Amino acid sequence: MPTEQPKEKLETKPNEADALKENTPKELEMKNISHKEAMTETLRRKPTPYTAVNGFMVRKVRRKDSLFRVRESQSVPYLVDSNAKTCTCPDFTQQGAKCPHIEVVENIGEIRFQRDREHHKEYHKIYYQENKEVFVNRAKKYQQDNKKKVREYAREYWRRRYHKDPEYREKQLEADRKERLKQQEDYKRFKTEMGGKCIVCGNDNLNMLTPHHPHGKKEKDVPFIQSKEFRDWRKYGIKPDVVLMCANHHLEYETAKARGEIADIADYIKHKNNA
Repeated sequence: MPTEQPKEKLETKPNEADALKENTPKELEMKNISHKEAMTETLRRKPTPYTAVNGFMVRKVRRKDSLFRVRESQSVPYLVDSNAKTCTCPDFTQQGAKCPHIEVVENIGEIRFQRDREHHKEYHKIYYQENKEVFVNRAKKYQQDNKKKVREYAREYWRRRYHKDPEYREKQLEADRKERLKQQEDYKRFKTEMGGKCIVCGNDNLNMLTPHHPHGKKEKDVPFIQSKEFRDWRKYGIKPDVVLMCANHHLEYETAKARGEIADIADYIKHKNNA
């Protein structure tokens, strides 16, 4: 009787076996693809893109977390293990010195991060320029609808930065000092433009003169140098309706008016001239 020849065992490659395990017939039915197509798709090797770094081309070895293939222009590629800090180049194998291939692999993460960051920054910059009007209108609408919230957030942000950032705090203190000096100079210039002397006694000492509202202050009782009228004069050159009086006559006028002895500044000047 003829003996039956043993059936040949189908030899499968390791990657084909993995493909068979990963894609069961039930899963293939759900994907609406054939078993052959699934194996072809699984076994197809998608090349990892190269990264150009300082004249080197770096590519990560597929399915190996720590292995990289590094080559320089048209030279032979070398394998670098980032975990073991080893390389297959002659410099490392013969001399054991740290070759430039290992240094490139050590910095590849930071280089890729910076490259992606620059790419995203440029992309968002172009996107913002193309849609600038939309963003501006959206920001204006939010600020109008949430004025109190935006004001409180800004105040808290600058207060927190002032206390936590010494460099910023020094800059702010220096800027405030320069602003106060400039404000005092403008205050003297304002007194000079408004006559430079007391309307009662003619005292021309600028340090002794005080701006006075003939018709009374329309805002809270604050020093004139902090008032809105002085800010408007500094910014727009609008002269307020004030007169200059020395400190003595200004205090005397305020006391006499509080007692009801005089009605206004003209009555006070008339009373002083008669006396």
